Amino acid sequence: MTDTSFVVYNTATNTTRTLTPMKQLRTYYGMTLVDNVTSVLVCGGESGGMLKSTCGLYYIDSNVWTTYASLPVAMYSFSMITLQARAVVFGGRQAGNIIADTVYTFNSSGWTSRASMFQPLWLHTAVALNDSCALVCGGQVSTSAGSAQSACYTYSSTMDAWASTNAQLNTARWAHGMVMYKR
Repeated sequence: MTDTSFVVYNTATNTTRTLTPMKQLRTYYGMTLVDNVTSVLVCGGESGGMLKSTCGLYYIDSNVWTTYASLPVAMYSFSMITLQARAVVFGGRQAGNIIADTVYTFNSSGWTSRASMFQPLWLHTAVALNDSCALVCGGQVSTSAGSAQSACYTYSSTMDAWASTNAQLNTARWAHGMVMYKR
C-alpha cells in the first residue's frame, strides 16, 4: 500500500478498522509490536524513490502517532521483529543498491549495531521463535533476478550470535511471509 493508511484487524469481531494515518507516506517498511503490545513501531521504507530512515510509534490505546528515533541508515525491504521487548531490524536494501547484512536493536539510548547476518539479505522474512531467538529465512542476496535463497538461520539476541540451521524453505523465495505456529 503506497499511502498513509493504517488498518487493524480484530480477530474477535472479524472486522477491520482504519486508524489515524501514518505521518509519512512509505512502502516496503518494517513494523513490529513493542511496549508489551501497546504500540506499533514503523520504520524505514521508500517513498517516491527516496529511502527513509525515519520511524513512527503508534499508540494503540490512544490512536496517536509520535516520532521515534530514526534508523542509523535509510533502508527498505528489511525484516523487523521484537525480541526481549526490543525492536530488531535484519538486513535490507540501502542507497546505492547495497544489500545489508546489518542487524540493529533499539533500547532506551537508541539503535545499536549487533552481530552481522551470515550474508547480506533483502526481501527476506523473520519470525520470533521465542522471546530471544529469531528464525530468518529466504530473501535475495543481490538485486539480480534469480538470487533468491532457501536457507534459514537463527539469531540469538541473548548471545548476539548467528547459527546456521538444517531447516530450509522447500523452495527459494523472496518477499514472502512467515508465522510462528504453536500447537
